[in-house]
Amino acid sequence: LQFAIKKTESAVALYDFAPTGYLTVGSDGTILELNFSAAKMLAKERSALINSSFGLFVTLATRDTYSSFFQKALTSHVKQSCEVQLLIKDNADIFVLLEGIVTENESKCFISIVDISEIKQLELNLIIAKEKAERNEKDLNKVQEITQTGSWYLNLTTDEVTWTKELYKMYGFDPALPVPPYTE
Repeated sequence: LQFAIKKTESAVALYDFAPTGYLTVGSDGTILELNFSAAKMLAKERSALINSSFGLFVTLATRDTYSSFFQKALTSHVKQSCEVQLLIKDNADIFVLLEGIVTENESKCFISIVDISEIKQLELNLIIAKEKAERNEKDLNKVQEITQTGSWYLNLTTDEVTWTKELYKMYGFDPALPVPPYTE
């Protein structure tokens, strides 16, 4: 009996102090249970979150995504996932990955919450950098067209050569043909 009690206490501690947020949500969308990480992500005390609607923490922009995720979880009996943004009072909103599955008796949905805000920021930075590189390339091509100059690039690892459109024009080569190798 003492071993069973310690095992139960360990399981509760694992749930309560896990770095991932865990919620148990009723079929009506109300929070029935949650761990400390989930409460921290929602920036409220656990006791204040019990019986509140989890959907109210989802931003309007991603609420349809959450609703679809929750309905699919309730009806499919297969683990569902989605990315949504949570509206946190007095704090910056956070992006989270939700994964959920319904219990066998269909009365509860177990949801895990992982903060992916840093990943989303990196994705945004990558998109911005790509757009900037594309603008720079477009500007370079325009300058080369105006000045009637061309350029080429050599990948030192692969010896692969790349020519600009204007360089093809300067040499009278068809841009549809392969670039002459570096050795030529």
